[in-house]
Amino acid sequence: MLNTRKILLIVGILVVVIITAIVVEQRHQIHTSDFPNYEQKMQSQVVVFREMIPVAGVQYGEFEMGVSFFKSENYPQTYKILEPYAMAGSPQAILIVGYLNEFGLGRTQNMKAAALWYYQAIHPNSYNDAAIARGVKYFFGIDDTKVNYTESAQWFRMAAELSVDAY
Repeated sequence: MLNTRKILLIVGILVVVIITAIVVEQRHQIHTSDFPNYEQKMQSQVVVFREMIPVAGVQYGEFEMGVSFFKSENYPQTYKILEPYAMAGSPQAILIVGYLNEFGLGRTQNMKAAALWYYQAIHPNSYNDAAIARGVKYFFGIDDTKVNYTESAQWFRMAAELSVDAY
C-alpha cells in the first residue's frame, strides 16, 4: 500500500510538472516562422563578419592541441589554433571560439562576434527553433525588442548546443 501511494505521488508530481511546462511554452511560444527571411539576414551578417577575419593555414593534428589549450585555460593559444578550424566550419571549434568571444577569454569580449559564431554552429531542428527565433529577435531588435547581442549570443549558443548533429 505504501509503494502505491509513493507511485501515485510521483505520477501526480510529474503530471503537474508536465502541465506547467506546456503552459509556460504556450505563453512564450515564438518560432523562426515569426521572422520571415531571418536566415538571409543572418547569413549576410555572417558573410560580412567572416570577411573581416584573416584566415591562417590549418595544420592537421593541431585541433586536439587547441582543445587541450582550452582545457588548460590558455585562451590566447586556443583562439590562435582553433579559429581556422572554426572558419572551416567545425562546430566544436565554432562553439569554443564563440565562447572565447562571449566571455572575453584570451581576447576582448565581443558579444556580436560571439552571437555570429554561435549562429554558424546551429543546425535548425524542432528542439532549437524557439531559441533561434529569440536570438534573431535580440540580434535585429524585432517586435519592440532592443538590439541586445548578449541575449542574442546566449540564445544562439543554446540553439547550437541543441543541434542534434553539432558534434
